[in-house]
Amino acid sequence: MHTRLVFSVLILLFLAACGPGTSPPRAETPLSAEKTSLPDTITHTTAEGPADPVCVCKTVAPYEKEGPAAAFSHWDIEHPGDFREKWERYTHDSIRTRIHTLSLNGISDIPDSFRVFSNVEHLVYVGSGMRTKNPVLKGADIFPKLRVLEIWGGGRLDTTAEYIRRIEVLLMGKSVLEGLRSFKHLPGLKVIRMHHSGFDVFPADISSLSCLQEITMEEYRFGRADLGQIDLEKLACLRKARFSGETDKLPQGLADSSRAKIDLYLRNPYLSKNDKDLLAAYKKRKQKGVK
Repeated sequence: MHTRLVFSVLILLFLAACGPGTSPPRAETPLSAEKTSLPDTITHTTAEGPADPVCVCKTVAPYEKEGPAAAFSHWDIEHPGDFREKWERYTHDSIRTRIHTLSLNGISDIPDSFRVFSNVEHLVYVGSGMRTKNPVLKGADIFPKLRVLEIWGGGRLDTTAEYIRRIEVLLMGKSVLEGLRSFKHLPGLKVIRMHHSGFDVFPADISSLSCLQEITMEEYRFGRADLGQIDLEKLACLRKARFSGETDKLPQGLADSSRAKIDLYLRNPYLSKNDKDLLAAYKKRKQKGVK
């Protein structure tokens, strides 16, 4: 009996030493990974202060592709017989999937049936040259790969359309582009080529296009373009710039030697002597390869 008592005491002492029961630690819930988008430009800091921003945008992909292109006009829509024959030819499976360029002459409202051209990247619109309050290319959201917009004869853009935000290349010939008051509607724009064309109002925030790689405004028309609103220091991806026609002032940042990497051409006979000297000094630095 004495032995049983000693054994009971030992068990009680052991339980007391272990303390109250504890549950295993809970596994920590991993923090959800937040989606972050890389900036289009990165600014490094040196001992002398902030360095020039570095472009991290991808180079614009080739947009002048060879292969079959489809073309329709308002005449085709108004004459069902002719339209049916052309439609059957273009929508044949051996051709339809190879069409990357679609040209629409006078067709402002794109029929939903045109979504069969699912590989269209380049959309050409030929307008009448008359200004209108109604937007053109209504329904272009049906082209999921659209990234090149080419306009002849002018037109008004619907800046609320989804396809506008996917445009990387804007081409214009003998046109006035209406309704675009801000480039925030085309955040991915990389190339602007305008020949004998212009905006009804020149957007003041052109320097917000951080991925812009080329801008050509040849014989700018329909008002004057204030080039002083272009800040080269903010356009880290810009490598080519051409300006002529109805333009005012010089782009900002020409005095910065690091901007001399831009292939710049500017023709304006009305520049002041100071501006002409500044432009000449820039070209001289460019010829010497100053970076």
